[in-house]
Amino acid sequence: MVNPFPDLLSFGILAPFIVRVFLGGYFLLYGYALGHVLLKKKVDGSIFLHSGIALLALLGGLSVLVGFLTQIGAILLLLLSAYLAYVKKDQASIFLSLFAISLSLLFSGAGALAFDVPL
Repeated sequence: MVNPFPDLLSFGILAPFIVRVFLGGYFLLYGYALGHVLLKKKVDGSIFLHSGIALLALLGGLSVLVGFLTQIGAILLLLLSAYLAYVKKDQASIFLSLFAISLSLLFSGAGALAFDVPL
C-alpha cells in the first residue's frame, strides 16, 4: 500500500515524544488534582490508597513527561490506568486509552528530546 505522505515518515522519532508529553501531562494533572482534593477535604475510603494513587500518578507522570526512566514510568502508569479503569467504571474508556498509550510507550521507548539514552 502506498503511503499518501511519505515525507512525514522521517519524523517518526517524534511520535513517542508526542505520546509521552500527553500521557505524562495527563497523569501529572490527575495526581495534582487528587492531591489537592486530599488536602482540602476528606475523601471517602482509605486516605493511604488515595495518597498512593496520587503519588504514583505524579511520579509516573513526571518520569514519562521528561523522558527519564520512561519505560519504568510507563509500567507504573500502565498499572495505575488498569486499576483506575477497573475502579472508575464510568471513566473506563479514558483509562483504557491511557493503558494503551502506556503500553505503546513501554514498547517504543522515550523517543526524541528525552533523558533516556537508547541502548
